[in-house]
Amino acid sequence: MHLDQEGIILQERSLAIFSAIGIAEVVKLDSFQGQ
Repeated sequence: MHLDQEGIILQERSLAIFSAIGIAEVVKLDSFQGQ
């Protein structure tokens, strides 16, 4: 049970990191097209 909770936390953390990277990439593309 405890291991499952830790695994879920790790999954959510990596998901948050991936979405943050995705948002950063979109922002980069938007500002790049704006120039």
